[in-house]
Amino acid sequence: MIEERLTEDLLARLLAAPNPDSYLGEGLTLQRSLADYLHELLAAKGLKRADVYRASGLNSTVVYDAFSGKSRLGRDNALMVAFGLGCSLRETQRLLKLAGAAELYPKVRRDAIII
Repeated sequence: MIEERLTEDLLARLLAAPNPDSYLGEGLTLQRSLADYLHELLAAKGLKRADVYRASGLNSTVVYDAFSGKSRLGRDNALMVAFGLGCSLRETQRLLKLAGAAELYPKVRRDAIII
């Protein structure tokens, strides 16, 4: 899995850079798709896609399409995939962000229960 730096550290480096190009030239930004991240998680956890769709309770087509990048996951389906993958809270938040969904927010009752 790609080692990611803390957002606060990256922001400090960006603000200290003389211009945006010098910061971008450091190669600290990521261009990762949801499908790429799902495959990273799958490999890191030693799972197969079939394990994920069974554990998530989702239709296999939904899971396979997400892994292939054919479709985006809605927030609820992204959460179900995260559960199917056995994601940590940090991994779940990143998965939600890459899916274009709102991250879990502890002030929201439902989200607090999920967290």
